Amino acid sequence: MAVLYGYVGKILRVDLTTREITEEPIDTYLPKYLGSKGLCARIYWDEIGPEVKPFDPENKLIFASGPATATGTIGSSKGACAAKSPVWQPVSTFTHSQSAMFAPELKRAGYDALIIQGKADLPVYLWITNKKVEIRDAQDLWGKTTRNTRSLLWQKHDKQTVVASIGPAGENMVVSAIILTACNVAFGRGGFGAVMGSKKLKAIAMRGTGRVNVARPLKLLEINKERAKFCSIQVGEKRTVNGQEVVGVEWDETRAVGHGSVGAETQLRDLARLGKVKIKPNACEACAAFCRTKYSFVDGSQPTTSMQCGSNIGWSVPEAIANNWSKKMLGPVSYEFTALCDDMGLNIHDFCILAPLYGHKGPFDEKENAEGSLLGGDWLYQGYLFGILNETNTGLPWDKFGTSEFSQRFIQMVSYRDGFGDVLARGFRYATKYIIEHEEFGPDRHKMLFIYQRINSKAGNMGCLESGHGQYVPNAARSIYTAVGDRTGSEPEFMWGNITTKFPSAVPPAVREKWLGPGTNKILDMYYWGPEVAHAVIKFENIISVLESMHLCYVGSSAVGCIEYSKVSNRPVVATRDYKDWMDHSPHGGSEYLSAIFGRDVTHEELEKTGEMITNLVRAIWVRDGYTTVNDPFWGKAVDTLWDMHFERKGSDGRNLTMKSGFDATIQDYYKERGWVDGVPTRATLEKFGLSDVADDLAKRNLLPV
Repeated sequence: MAVLYGYVGKILRVDLTTREITEEPIDTYLPKYLGSKGLCARIYWDEIGPEVKPFDPENKLIFASGPATATGTIGSSKGACAAKSPVWQPVSTFTHSQSAMFAPELKRAGYDALIIQGKADLPVYLWITNKKVEIRDAQDLWGKTTRNTRSLLWQKHDKQTVVASIGPAGENMVVSAIILTACNVAFGRGGFGAVMGSKKLKAIAMRGTGRVNVARPLKLLEINKERAKFCSIQVGEKRTVNGQEVVGVEWDETRAVGHGSVGAETQLRDLARLGKVKIKPNACEACAAFCRTKYSFVDGSQPTTSMQCGSNIGWSVPEAIANNWSKKMLGPVSYEFTALCDDMGLNIHDFCILAPLYGHKGPFDEKENAEGSLLGGDWLYQGYLFGILNETNTGLPWDKFGTSEFSQRFIQMVSYRDGFGDVLARGFRYATKYIIEHEEFGPDRHKMLFIYQRINSKAGNMGCLESGHGQYVPNAARSIYTAVGDRTGSEPEFMWGNITTKFPSAVPPAVREKWLGPGTNKILDMYYWGPEVAHAVIKFENIISVLESMHLCYVGSSAVGCIEYSKVSNRPVVATRDYKDWMDHSPHGGSEYLSAIFGRDVTHEELEKTGEMITNLVRAIWVRDGYTTVNDPFWGKAVDTLWDMHFERKGSDGRNLTMKSGFDATIQDYYKERGWVDGVPTRATLEKFGLSDVADDLAKRNLLPV
């Protein structure tokens, strides 16, 4: 038998209804779909039809790794989880989420992918170790927090066991429930914790000692070393990167919290100076970027945990309520809120109880459309400021907003679906509609739709909170990507030096044009609309699909932007690539890494075509599940566009940032280059990528453009 490189060759399938456990070969899917996101999308297409609802036993949780996973490739700790998502209403369709640590252990245990279907009669957990799989009783774990679940499973197995579990929020099928690995790394978007809870599956515990074959291991080590030099610097070392001199310094925990600009982070840094908090750099497996931060409260008042960039704690509670940080003690309260959400298995972002870095101190002004006016955005708190939400109609102690008491009450209500918490547990899209339709929320309750649309820029049936991230400083590329993107509407992860935003960062124009195409430097003009914008977004989407299928982390594999990080947070990284490296090597190293792993030359152009195929497959899933056809009485039918108010946002000079006529024309440029008609891939496009069966299925459903 030929040696398999980059894969272990097996899919594990577990049916919780019949308790049948089977192994299947993976060669029908790979390497065509590459892995991770691409593999999830193909399995979803084959096995989860449009008639399946998110909480049906027929829905399937699909976990998948990529060919780089568990090979030691820098930034290769992530994997994908996919299912029919309960987040979007009334349309529910494929989405995927990413988490570190889970996929490498799954692969070492002997499987490239895991498919979980059916529903158990009583709570269970999976025990997977070196191709031995058991469905075990979990009644003693049901009701426990994620942290307690991991501790109990460590007692049953050992502390090397990787545990992915749900908390009470997942058990109660809260729409924003997450699957938490290691108590602080989540499959966070898509509501997969709720899907897992609907199956009575409390946890997946894994221990693997297997290895993944690499065709050219020495070459892989060489590439790792080359890329790692942009993520690390020795103490006292001087280095010039893109004209900037950087000097390596000792780790200083009193300077080391995330972006460093948020009040919560500032307070934790102050507590570190007082010796009350210990802060250390942390990283995922096989990563040199150290983008996570580990916090330990010396007095034990809060659990020790790690958070990416420290940003989660900065966003947990709006700065707007902390008029006096020394009295509010925002840092510890924010930390507690985040830790509690992790314990209960809640995605803190999905409720928009948070404000991004710049919070509003009062209600939104409906006429306020300046460039930065949407940066502050907090659906729940804004509802209170508008006088729509109060203690009587919500049961929340609003006079204590921003305190530990409020945080604990809120999390308890949502996790256990208590009172108004049951409304919130169905998602803030549902809650927006519910509030507007119920008189107890007062005469101004219709403004909740304004609040929702302001912070959730993607219009129509499948918009969600995270799409607001893409519009912090809108330009044409961000606006188009937000409207069409398949990452649950999340922010454009333009991690290669802000390559598509108005901020040129350290990326030279020639680099941008090499990887995004001729003329794409025009996207740095805030007011430019044209085919170059569409082309840049398409190129970027294709690359992202490859990244999420290999599976590589944006930060760990891109090694960009951390000169700024090191200045603010004193992380032991440099992490900005130089001009020659940008020009000579692909943005995230995908082609170089796969050439070493597979033992054959893999070009960037080849991978881009694979990424384009995967993007088309995901769009075909959306179309089949109703994205382009469902016309909801409340949300309407809006495909690949933004709410009207986002076309009214103006820059400091009074000009529209997102021009409706420019947007509409550029969306058509996007469709034309993609080979789509009104958001739907044509038969010719699907057949070009070997997806004839997908085209046939859409044609039978009268969904394929004529």
